[in-house]
Amino acid sequence: MLRRSFGILGVILALFPNRVIEWYEQVAFADRGESSPKTWLSPAIRAKGVVFIFASLTGGILYRGLLFGTGVAGILAFLFPKQYLKTGIKVAYTHSGDVVWKPLFITIARILGGCYAIAASKSILKQLNGN
Repeated sequence: MLRRSFGILGVILALFPNRVIEWYEQVAFADRGESSPKTWLSPAIRAKGVVFIFASLTGGILYRGLLFGTGVAGILAFLFPKQYLKTGIKVAYTHSGDVVWKPLFITIARILGGCYAIAASKSILKQLNGN
């Protein structure tokens, strides 16, 4: 199930990176200020989508690595949601200090982080046990 979800997410990321950015900004930002996505963000989202598709289709070590990375990111987002978001926006946007987050989005980031960590952990354990 999780593997299929990664594949579907990969297709969305690969085909519609600019729409993904627009959607994220609508959901997450109360005010964008003068910030804007850095020029490499859209191609990076597309590449991430291709990796998700490939990993979900082939499985193996690439898929396990994707799960591990998702689990680690999830743990960080769960434990430190404000810092996680601040770091991500600083890397991906110019004038990142101008961004004002919607208050509820910080809670959403924490909840999603916890869900990612749990789902990735369960899937990794399942694979290690040979199921």
